[in-house]
Amino acid sequence: MKKILAFAVIAATVAVSCQKNEVPASEQSQGVPMTLVANIGGNTKVTYEPDGNVLKTSWEASETISVVTLDDAGKLVAVDNFTSSGTAGRVQAEFTGVFTGGPSPAKVIVIYPALNYDGSRYYKTTPYKNYEGKDFSALYNAEVGSEYIQGNFDLLKQTEDNDASHLRNYCIMDGVANKDDIKANTLNVTLSNQMIVLKLTASFPDAMKGKTLSKMNIQTTDGSDVNKNWSYNDSWEYLDIPKYGIIGRGSGPIHIWDLYSDIVIPASGSVTLYFVGWNFSKLEAGSKLKFTATVDGANYGPAVKTLSGDLQLEKGNIYRMTVTIPE
Repeated sequence: MKKILAFAVIAATVAVSCQKNEVPASEQSQGVPMTLVANIGGNTKVTYEPDGNVLKTSWEASETISVVTLDDAGKLVAVDNFTSSGTAGRVQAEFTGVFTGGPSPAKVIVIYPALNYDGSRYYKTTPYKNYEGKDFSALYNAEVGSEYIQGNFDLLKQTEDNDASHLRNYCIMDGVANKDDIKANTLNVTLSNQMIVLKLTASFPDAMKGKTLSKMNIQTTDGSDVNKNWSYNDSWEYLDIPKYGIIGRGSGPIHIWDLYSDIVIPASGSVTLYFVGWNFSKLEAGSKLKFTATVDGANYGPAVKTLSGDLQLEKGNIYRMTVTIPE
C-alpha cells in the first residue's frame, strides 16, 4: 500500500505493506460481500506561523483498509480488511471485501492503514523499525472483546536532512461508517487524517557543522517553567473518532517530544526535521517550548520559544517552526 503526503514544497512518497487478514475459522462469523466507498476529507489550514503546508492525501493504485465493528460497549467485535485498485491519485476509492460484523452492528469504524492479524490474538498495523532497530507498529494490540487499541509515536527516527519518509509509519486516517447502509451491502465513510506534523528548521553554530545530530527534544513548560503536559501516549479508545480522534488513556499525558536521527549537520548549519504526533491539548499564551539538541553525544540548549498566543495543534496539518541552537 502507498499513499502520498503532499507538502507545499516537497512530496514524500509513503509506502506501507499490507497483508490479508488470516483469522482462524473458529473465530470467523458468517460474512457478506460488501462494497465500501471511502472519501478523504478536506483539511483546513491552521498554522502557528504563516505557511501553506497542510496534509493532502490521495489513494495509490492498490490499497487495503480495515473495517472495524464495535458493540454497544465500544468493544471490538470484528476486523475485516477490504481492498481497492484503481488510478493512483484518486480522492475517492471503492473497496471490496467480506463484512463479518453482523446485520445490525452498534458501530462501524474504518481505519487506514489496515490492521493485520498476527496469527494469535491481536491486530496491528505493519511494523516499522524504531531508532533502536526494533519492530514497532503505530497501532497495535487490537483484540476481539477489548475496548481499546494501543498506539505508539515515540522512538521516532529521521535518517536524512529534510526527509519526511518516516512519516509513512504514522499516517493514520479513520472515520465512522454509516451502518444503515449495510442493509444494501454497502458502506460509506469519509476519512480524516489523525496525524499532526511539526516541520522544524534548526540552525546550528559553526562549531557544530560536520558533527552528528542524534536527537532533538522539545519540552513544554508553563510560564514558571513547570512541566506542562500537552500530548498523549500508550492506549487509545475507539470513541467518536471524527470529533475527538483516538482518545489517549493509559500512561496519560506527556510533556516531552523526541525525534532521533543520525544526520550530519551540513555546511549551511541548517537541518529540517519532521516531528509527528496524534493528540495535543492546547498550550496557553505564555507557555514555553524548549528545544535541546544532542550533537556528538553532548546536549546543547535549551533554545526557548515563549508563546505570544494560545497554540492548538490540529489534526491533518503541518506546522512550521524555526529555532537556533546555542553553543
